[in-house]
Amino acid sequence: MIRKIAALLNLVMLVTFILLIFFDVSVKGVFKVLLPALVLITPVANLYALDYLSKSKLKSVLLSRRFKNFSISFLVFVIFSTAILMTQGKDSEIYLVAFSNVIEKDDTYGGGLNPKKVYLSKHIYPEIFSSATSGSLPKEAETAIKSYCSDNGIELIFYDKTTPLQFNELGEVVGGGVRVEFGELTKTFILSEVDASIYIANMASGGTTYTLHRWFGGWKLWSSKMAWIS
Repeated sequence: MIRKIAALLNLVMLVTFILLIFFDVSVKGVFKVLLPALVLITPVANLYALDYLSKSKLKSVLLSRRFKNFSISFLVFVIFSTAILMTQGKDSEIYLVAFSNVIEKDDTYGGGLNPKKVYLSKHIYPEIFSSATSGSLPKEAETAIKSYCSDNGIELIFYDKTTPLQFNELGEVVGGGVRVEFGELTKTFILSEVDASIYIANMASGGTTYTLHRWFGGWKLWSSKMAWIS
């Protein structure tokens, strides 16, 4: 009986792995505890599963040349498909992680500001020593950030250098709100990096560099580093 349970456990782990890799399933609730437990149990379960399979009627099938050729072909297909899926990436995830962090905990107020109005822009730096120019975020990123702000009761306003913002003597936006600006996004096969700056007032602003890594088809925060503060 225990061998059958071990075989079933391996099957569950395989299906879970495929779902996480190819369908970017979000792990929530009890599964956050269950999945690591399955990962820890699986190596031991493999011993029972292999023993069970070797003694079952599947033994001749598992040892056949046709099955071996199929396994190798399938493995190559999985590796190739995974590589393609990973290189696609979702820039919207990167921008959303940076945005949520810069207004929630990296706001120079120790995460206590909780702004209810945010002016959002993107700056592009074409060459060293050249002046910054305004750019636009990918539509998917705008949609993701809009949804995040809607869920958290934040008024989001996109702006560029032509937007007539007014500031008081402290450098605050007249009418309330803070400005958030993204720097240029750089991305490799497994890592991405983007700068996000928050401008609250002349002497209460700062910028943070966010580094993310790919994990099961999505982007996860790897580290954050304060780039500047005033």
